[in-house]
Amino acid sequence: MTATLLPDVSITLNQKRWACVLDPTLVLSDYGLPLVKQLGEWVELWVVREFWHMLDNPQIYVQQPERLLSQPYREMSSAQHRNLSQQIIRTLREWENLRANSDRNTWNIHFLADVIGESSVPPGTDANLIWRWESLAQGLDSYLDQRSTRSETLTLAFRDLAALAAARPACILTHRSTEAAQLNDPPAICETLEQWNITCHEVSAKDAIAEVERNYLRNLLVHAGLSKLLWSGLNLVVLHLMVPAAATISPTSQWDEELAFSELNAELEDAVGLSAMDMMNLWDGAQGFWYTLP
Repeated sequence: MTATLLPDVSITLNQKRWACVLDPTLVLSDYGLPLVKQLGEWVELWVVREFWHMLDNPQIYVQQPERLLSQPYREMSSAQHRNLSQQIIRTLREWENLRANSDRNTWNIHFLADVIGESSVPPGTDANLIWRWESLAQGLDSYLDQRSTRSETLTLAFRDLAALAAARPACILTHRSTEAAQLNDPPAICETLEQWNITCHEVSAKDAIAEVERNYLRNLLVHAGLSKLLWSGLNLVVLHLMVPAAATISPTSQWDEELAFSELNAELEDAVGLSAMDMMNLWDGAQGFWYTLP
């Protein structure tokens, strides 16, 4: 009898990494740098372009840190304002030092810069991401003049955040203060989205799909060595945006990597074939869904 010998078979499954856009208020918290440095090895992390503009003008925010506070000034005590201001100043300086003294390729983060060719995107990223992001961001511009409880800086950052999360697509990692968590208030980004007619729904704690995601993210945080952030008070929130039109945006012409976004804006209507009204309509039917990570 002849035995059939089968060679050893080794199977490796490469799971696609989660894509997450970090809320600038989270990036500027005490938890921001550890998340980027450690979680970025496990998750495809993005920051918004407006965040780099903050670092380009640090003296403005060192003198007026309240412009970067997610909680309206009038709702804070003087002690809260002082503590948060000091924390933001410290974090800005840490980020400024990181950018000045390290290679951006070691930061574990991706971003769209002012010039397309200077952006940092994962290998194989769909080139149409640029057009989807810019179109979606312009679609929110008409809402920016409406009264908001946020500073102009954070309003622009939240616009970029929503547009990038929809264009990638990716979930948004944000957070809540201890006080907001106790009151079960939505994260600040949700309050702004509601002003832009994008309804945000809290996902039930009993939702089975959310529980699968929670367990997956918990495992990622453990593997990244970040359990201590949750124990020390990080009230992490995951926000998903459902924007039906986001996947349909594509350019009708090629773009140049050296083209600045300001130049891209001038050509966008012809290249994408969308009028200003069409861009606004890209957000028709958009909704947000958020849950906490206890």
